[in-house]
Amino acid sequence: MLFARTIISIVACSFALSTAADFISDAEPQMGHYQGSPYATWEKLYAERLQVRTFRQSLNGQQNKIVRRYLQYIPHRIYQNDQTFPLVILLPGGSTSAEQLRFFDMGDRFERLADAENFMLVYANAYPLDGQPAPHVAEQPFNANQGYWRTCVGGPGAGDNFYDVDDTAYIKNLIAQMQREALPIDPDRIYIVGLSNGGEMAEHAARTMGGQIAAVAAVNPVFGLPATLELNACAAEPSQAPLSMMIMHSTPDPVLTPIFESLGIDYEVSTDQSVAAWMGALGVNPESAVDYDLPNTVFEGEDYVGDEHWSLATRNSFITRTNYTPATNGATFTRLQVHGGGHQWPTQKAAPNDDTSTFGFRNQDINAEVIIWDFLKDKLRIAE
Repeated sequence: MLFARTIISIVACSFALSTAADFISDAEPQMGHYQGSPYATWEKLYAERLQVRTFRQSLNGQQNKIVRRYLQYIPHRIYQNDQTFPLVILLPGGSTSAEQLRFFDMGDRFERLADAENFMLVYANAYPLDGQPAPHVAEQPFNANQGYWRTCVGGPGAGDNFYDVDDTAYIKNLIAQMQREALPIDPDRIYIVGLSNGGEMAEHAARTMGGQIAAVAAVNPVFGLPATLELNACAAEPSQAPLSMMIMHSTPDPVLTPIFESLGIDYEVSTDQSVAAWMGALGVNPESAVDYDLPNTVFEGEDYVGDEHWSLATRNSFITRTNYTPATNGATFTRLQVHGGGHQWPTQKAAPNDDTSTFGFRNQDINAEVIIWDFLKDKLRIAE
C-alpha cells in the first residue's frame, strides 16, 4: 500500500475559502458584522438561532489554554421532549471556519433537516494553522476564525507547535460541554461529518474516537487510515474500534489530484487504498459491493464557455454509490464516487460565486446532507 511519509506535505484546501473572499465582496453586506472576537459571529447567524459557544482547551504538555469555539443549533422540539437525541458535528475544510462552511456549502439546509428529523447540530471550528488566534480580521468577516484540523498529517506551513493543539480533545470537550449544558445527547448516536481537511479530521476521529462515536461521513477527504496502520505522525495501534463510515469523493479531485501529483502520488489510487484499509479494519467484505448510479438530473456547467481545465473537467458530473454488506459487528461502509465532480459539497443549488477554475463545478444531482443523514440516522455506537 502507498502510505508514503511524503503525504505529510499534503494540504487539504488550505487556500480554499481564503481565496473565496476575492469573489464575495458583493455578498458581504448580507452576512452581518463580525467584531474580531472568537466569541462573536455574523449578525445574520444570530438571527437564525445559531449560538456561539466557546471553551478553554489546554495545549499539549503546557499550562496555558486557548479559546476554542463552535456554532450550535438546537431545534425547539428537543427542549419539549423528555428523551435523548442524535448529535451531528460538522467539520469545515482547511483554512476556513464554521461560518464559511455554512454559507458556502450548507445554507440553512442542515438546520432544516435537524428540525424535521430531531437532531442537534454543531458547526465546529478548527484552530489557526500557526497556532495563534487571529482577532485582527474585524474588517474581513469572511476570514475570521479560520482554522486547520490537526490529524496524522501536517498542515501547509505548520510550525513546530502545530501538534500542541489536540483536535480529538477538542471534539471530546465540545461534546462534554454540551452535556454540561444538560442538552439531551444520545451517547449512542453521535456522528461526525467533514469536508476536505474536515473530512480528513472525520476519518481521524474514526481512528481515535471509534468507541465513542457511531459513524462518520467524509466528503472529499485528503487521506485517512484506520488506527491499525501507521500514518505519518500517528503510530499504529493494536486495533480499530468499530463504527460505520461513508466516504464521498470526486474522481478526479480538482484540488487534491494536483497536490498529490506534485508529490508523485496518484490521488485516486491512494483513495482506493484508504477505502480498502478502512473496510478491512472494520470487517466489511469488499466482495459484497453493490453499485448503482444515482440519477444525473443536472448538467453542471452546461452554459460554460471558458477554457479553464477544471471547469471543463467537472461539467455534467454523475455519482456512483457502492453499498456493502454490514460486518458481523454491525459496522457498515458506503462509498459515493462523484465522477468528474468538483472539490465541493454536492448540493442541488450552486453556492454564490463558486470558483470553478480552482474547485470545479459543484455536483448538483444531490443534496449531500440528505444522503449523509439518511446513512447516519439509524447507526448506533458499536460496543467494543
